[in-house]
Amino acid sequence: IQAVYDIKDPSCPNHPYPVPTSNPGISVELKGLVVTANFVVNKTDGMFVQDPMGGPFSGVAIFKGPKLLGEIQVGDLVDVKGSLTDYFGQLQISLEGDGSVEKVGSAGAEPEPFDISHPSHVASDGPVAEAYNGVLIRVQGLTVVDTRPDCPHEWGEFLVRGEPEAPGTYGLRVDDMGDWTEYAPEVGDTISAITGPLAYAFENHKIEPRYDADIEVLTK
Repeated sequence: IQAVYDIKDPSCPNHPYPVPTSNPGISVELKGLVVTANFVVNKTDGMFVQDPMGGPFSGVAIFKGPKLLGEIQVGDLVDVKGSLTDYFGQLQISLEGDGSVEKVGSAGAEPEPFDISHPSHVASDGPVAEAYNGVLIRVQGLTVVDTRPDCPHEWGEFLVRGEPEAPGTYGLRVDDMGDWTEYAPEVGDTISAITGPLAYAFENHKIEPRYDADIEVLTK
């Protein structure tokens, strides 16, 4: 497989199915992808990359990161070699074995996020959540409605909703994979925008802000 769209878009003729749930997965070799998030330099072992053309089905997660070099920055162009697996519902590339991420250039600037018209569209079970899984997105016009959606557990997530909220939707989760530390959410806070790649874990889609600037708080 040599294109992210083949990996992610079920309508592409080379879309793999089924994808193994553990290694060895399906061998992939992707060239000229732009890095949209590198969480290795913060506290996790993953990054997100996408085709420079962007749009739905353009992004994919990379995990198992000992070979993810810390000097790789958002906006860099990379070639990726690895093993595609289905990790509890998220298609991602593992670098275990002889996988690698090699910097081959720079896009010159951070990639622009794709603006989602309403956060419920990419929330869990949202109509385009699968299409934008792995893609750098921005959601706008938000209110914090829950600071501990998994209570009594604490997994470092909070929940936002847009206005007007679609009937039957619960909101979009905001996760703490990134290195944002200045904002402590409280119910009722209004946020003009949140930017980050969309991920899927523990049966929920969630946006992953990369740093403090990705959370634009209006009022507390």
